Amino acid sequence: MDVRKLANDIYEEMVAWRRELHQKPELSFEEYQTAGFIYNKLQEFGLDRIEYVCDTAVVAILNGGKGNGKCMAIRADIDALPVTEQTGYEFASKRDGVMHACAHDGHTAILLATAKIMAEQREEFKGCIKFIFEHGEEKFPGGAKALVHAGVMENPHVDAIIGLHIVPTEECGKIRIKSGPVAIGCDVVNVDITGKSGHAARPHEAHDALLAACQYVIALQQIVSRNIDPKNTEIISVGTLNAGTAVNIIADHARLSMNARSYDIASRDITKKKLYDIANGIGTITDCTFDVEYVDGYEPTINDEKTVNLVLDACRKHMGEDSIEIGEYDLGSDDFSYYMNATNTPGAYFFLLSGYEGKERYVNHHPCFTWKEEAMKTGVGAYLSVLMEYLQ
Repeated sequence: MDVRKLANDIYEEMVAWRRELHQKPELSFEEYQTAGFIYNKLQEFGLDRIEYVCDTAVVAILNGGKGNGKCMAIRADIDALPVTEQTGYEFASKRDGVMHACAHDGHTAILLATAKIMAEQREEFKGCIKFIFEHGEEKFPGGAKALVHAGVMENPHVDAIIGLHIVPTEECGKIRIKSGPVAIGCDVVNVDITGKSGHAARPHEAHDALLAACQYVIALQQIVSRNIDPKNTEIISVGTLNAGTAVNIIADHARLSMNARSYDIASRDITKKKLYDIANGIGTITDCTFDVEYVDGYEPTINDEKTVNLVLDACRKHMGEDSIEIGEYDLGSDDFSYYMNATNTPGAYFFLLSGYEGKERYVNHHPCFTWKEEAMKTGVGAYLSVLMEYLQ
């Protein structure tokens, strides 16, 4: 299979799909039109099984013509962001305040192209491919958890999963990948503190919720410095603290919220426990009640070394040594991790270096975010290369 030629041949179609999706972005869990577009295309390509899952996600299966074998899943996220586009594209969003500002239109077009080509090449591989078009990735806690609980990693059982993310860089048309952590986990913590109000001149008759909140914020800092292995990354960032109504009244209520981010599950578990332990301790010494709400969000994405080596070897074999490099990109958090962590499925999540339009680079989620469509040829080429090597 000449993956470069196949990617070039389908390029114009990919661009057309991407631009249609870009003009009609839909927010998380509202992707009805997007899902319909995907479903109809997959029907045209002749995939073996296509279904809507969780209302606005689409999952499809393609069986190889060489008989039974392993199953590889590929995931693309399909939702847009509540951003007002300022790119100046001729094909800019036609929906006010909604934009594909994280390249999910490109992810979707690349996976559609992969599905079409593999359907045409089904006699060349054994086993099957599961195409997962995920809804709601941008809205906490994401769509992956619901899809996994709906059974998308079974029937047939997924043996490995891969995915990519478009990023704006100086280079264009190269894959970047590494083993180990590639995306940090992110949870949200909300804390309500209830005390007893009183006159500022008689603090001994009150239970100061604001003071308790301040003590809590300070005490949190020792979690990372005294409980987490220095070789690991853990971040606790308090973003809001609200308390009090007047300068002469002791606050009877305080509320704070924070992010807890980590690159490994063990550190995450330590942090979660200590957040509750510290709340209990400070609650006791301040006579205030702490109500801690820990919302499990995106777990850290940790690439499997064997799957990473598969991607490296496949891309080098089919697209050349310069098509891929070992490295990382600080994207943030992504719920791709849930497919792997919740099911113990080996996987690899990699970055598609995609350049940018104009004179200035804008990061993902910015209203001026752009990338070069020609990078999609490398994206589909990478998927084709990995599939043909894995499903032999």
